[in-house]
Amino acid sequence: MLPAISDRQGMIEFSYRSTYPVLPDFHSHTHYEIYYFHEGDCTYLIGNRIYRLEPGDMLLMYGMTLHRPKVSGPAPYVRSFIHFDPEPLRAAEPPSAHTGLPGSVPLLQPFEELRNYRLQLRGELRAEAEELLLRMHRHQGEEGAVAARRLRLAFEDLLCFVYERCREPLRLGAGGGGRGSRDKEAIAQEAMDYVERHLSEELELGGIASELHVSRSYLSRTFKEVTGVALFDYIYRQRINQARIRFLLEPDASVTDVGYAVGFKHPAHFSRLFKRLMGVSPDRYRRGM
Repeated sequence: MLPAISDRQGMIEFSYRSTYPVLPDFHSHTHYEIYYFHEGDCTYLIGNRIYRLEPGDMLLMYGMTLHRPKVSGPAPYVRSFIHFDPEPLRAAEPPSAHTGLPGSVPLLQPFEELRNYRLQLRGELRAEAEELLLRMHRHQGEEGAVAARRLRLAFEDLLCFVYERCREPLRLGAGGGGRGSRDKEAIAQEAMDYVERHLSEELELGGIASELHVSRSYLSRTFKEVTGVALFDYIYRQRINQARIRFLLEPDASVTDVGYAVGFKHPAHFSRLFKRLMGVSPDRYRRGM
């Protein structure tokens, strides 16, 4: 049984059928996320993956990966999402949850092994997912211990539903949720894959375009059209996010060494970009961790 979980305790953040304006840029967080797409026109970027969403798509996200939606068209963008802290759930899992014993369910396994994954729910599965989210919404608006317990149970039921849908991809070691033909989205995807493999190296637009067998101008224009961000803005944000992770994992590393490690050749450029994107200098960010 999971511990008490409610947004009032700060352990989960749940938003149901939200139509609020989206964050304009890439972001990351320490919580895991379940995102459900109800309606609208949205392409979602997670790390180096691009997902063209359809109603009924559910994204599982390992929050530290940079992600952002790109919303198009006049239709309302309607989504539900849950951010949750995995630590209380991990602490509550019995040791048998990771041994495969009958009755044991490792609810966090889809997030920890698949990391970022799309479930394409249709028909009865879509209806079941939406009913689970509606149950959570009903109990979220109620007060008292009974409502908190029912919210907890509804959330646990949703995690069980997610785990059931992920058993086959977990068995196969799948990830990413599929790729399409080499259209504009495929070219942007290939560019992101290339950047991920060579992030710490010197990257130039011409070199990337040559590897992808397209012109510089076409790559630049296509990447911005698909993702909503310029290619080198994307590269710099990926490098800054990697720097944040290195500051966390290597607290004794110097700012200069971290900058070099993530692909910046000039410390001043690294410090300037870090402060512009994070609001503080890299040295101050590291000291505040």
